[in-house]
Amino acid sequence: KLLLNAHILPVTRSLLKIDLSITPDFEYDSQVHEPSMLFWIIVEDVDGEKILHHEPFTLNSSRMVHGTDGKSATALANDETIVNFTVPIHDPLPT
Repeated sequence: KLLLNAHILPVTRSLLKIDLSITPDFEYDSQVHEPSMLFWIIVEDVDGEKILHHEPFTLNSSRMVHGTDGKSATALANDETIVNFTVPIHDPLPT
């Protein structure tokens, strides 16, 4: 599981700047997990009908602390990655 925290800042009326912090919250085991794990960052509109932004996020085992047995590792609880991106938004049409 990944812990996510988003800081959203309006840049203009139709553009949002998003700073997404991603923190791993699981035990890494090299016998189960690959050396790198791919996740997708997906931002949808409020209705979940349109994808406003998507990009891959790769978590590498080098970002994790290996256990003394050399096989297991624990993702650092404070090893946070910040991903910055902008998302266009559209004003709804008046009805």
